[in-house]
Amino acid sequence: YVLDTSGSMSGAPIGALNDAMRSTVEELRKKDGEKADLRIAVLEYNSKNRWVTQGNNGVENLQDFFWTDLQATGLTYLGGALKELNTSLSRNEKMKAETGNKVPVVIFMSDGYPNDDWQEGLQVLSENKWYRTAIKIAFALGDQADTDVLAKVVGVTKQGQIVPNYEAVIKTNDL
Repeated sequence: YVLDTSGSMSGAPIGALNDAMRSTVEELRKKDGEKADLRIAVLEYNSKNRWVTQGNNGVENLQDFFWTDLQATGLTYLGGALKELNTSLSRNEKMKAETGNKVPVVIFMSDGYPNDDWQEGLQVLSENKWYRTAIKIAFALGDQADTDVLAKVVGVTKQGQIVPNYEAVIKTNDL
């Protein structure tokens, strides 16, 4: 999970994000071990990046993870978060041998209003083979969410160009 906790997420959007994470973790916990061995990594971004999960290389077994609500503050440094995700999606970081050859699922939750050079971060991340093969979904939180930014973040790279994927962006207030 890559979660926007910047000041623009105050109010309903951060509430929706926290509600969604609480519900999602509980639902996934029901499936863990049944048909999948689930692990979770959560990156919070605002003016800084912070891995919420601790575990082995920041990846926790789902059964060991408990959600603590996040607060909205600071600016939206999406580009920094994308660069951090790029660094972490490597065999030396989050994708160490314990995860085997499983394809990651990357879920973004944001209102889509970055304050930095997010395109540079996206360009770097789009060259990462784990990210290119990942299942990517974005939740655009709030009525004013910028789906164009999020569609590019979860898009695909074709001939060096990022092609937006609007089908992978879900716009919502009520997760």
